[in-house]
Amino acid sequence: MVNIDIVIKALRILKYECGNFYEVRSYLDKALSRLPLNPTEKDIRRVIENLDDRFYAASKEDKQIVKEILTVCLIDLLIKK
Repeated sequence: MVNIDIVIKALRILKYECGNFYEVRSYLDKALSRLPLNPTEKDIRRVIENLDDRFYAASKEDKQIVKEILTVCLIDLLIKK
């Protein structure tokens, strides 16, 4: 299970790139709770692809741009190097 520190770090990066997502954090929390203990890149991409559309309503950016930024960020934060 992903801890809250990872979610907050991801949201901070998104805020810098695309705007504030803190008010819709619950959608990201719920989606990331479905990840296995040691997620693969494929697991992360699947979760982000299935993230509730209400999460993206916080952004004026293109939905695909937000998805890519979030995916890269989470891969970097979650996959052990």
